[in-house]
Amino acid sequence: MQQIPTVIPEPYLRPPFDPQTSYTILAGWLYGAKEIAAHGRVGHGAIDFGQAWGTAVRAAAAGFALATWDEYYIRNQDGSRRLHKRKPMTFGQGLMVQIYHLHGRYTQYAHLSRLAGNIPFHTPTEDSQTGNLLPHFLRSNVDTYRQPSVARWVEAGEIIGYVGLTGCANGVRTYDLWRKEGTDEPLINSPFRPDYMADHLHFVEFRRTLNRSRDAQRRDPFGLYGLAELYPSSVALWNKPMPGQQHHSLWLPS
Repeated sequence: MQQIPTVIPEPYLRPPFDPQTSYTILAGWLYGAKEIAAHGRVGHGAIDFGQAWGTAVRAAAAGFALATWDEYYIRNQDGSRRLHKRKPMTFGQGLMVQIYHLHGRYTQYAHLSRLAGNIPFHTPTEDSQTGNLLPHFLRSNVDTYRQPSVARWVEAGEIIGYVGLTGCANGVRTYDLWRKEGTDEPLINSPFRPDYMADHLHFVEFRRTLNRSRDAQRRDPFGLYGLAELYPSSVALWNKPMPGQQHHSLWLPS
């Protein structure tokens, strides 16, 4: 029986994968030099957990889950598509699950190779001029999350998908590969796989209000807001103070 909480206490997040699974922090709240060189951004606003392709991804807290897609072509200042080895680069969250935990709080899990648990997938909108894929508007419509056709209630720790690298490619959109192949391995042995990125889970925690404001509401779940080297290498340390850092972890004790 679905149990809907009346409030969300903090901390409230569990690790978005099995705590025994190894990981490497590939990118923290800020990008390092390698990431900036690849796609031209300094701010990341998320945590990238480097893990093997196909690693199970779990809901960090209970809530209503839906899936969609986000992918766009990286462009130079003059508007032309940025090339890597003479091929256009795509960048984005790819196949992603978003969970609404009620009371304005959300988590998002991106670059998935495939979904789990019959989470409803909503086809993205393609921009006819740019070729970019825009996530379905339903992910921003708070009023619809309780509809079974839109989202499905998941429990904390439930498997919702598997690690991949969708959204990032060199020469073709990963959405086209994923849709054509019908498999969870459209990039593993593909010539379109980017050589400057590794498989990982892109994790975001944020708040959205009724006016759908989001970016200013993102929070680093570790409370560190820094480069990858600042973050703990063990799940057991996630909710503990970091020496010399202002820290207000959203992670529950392991």
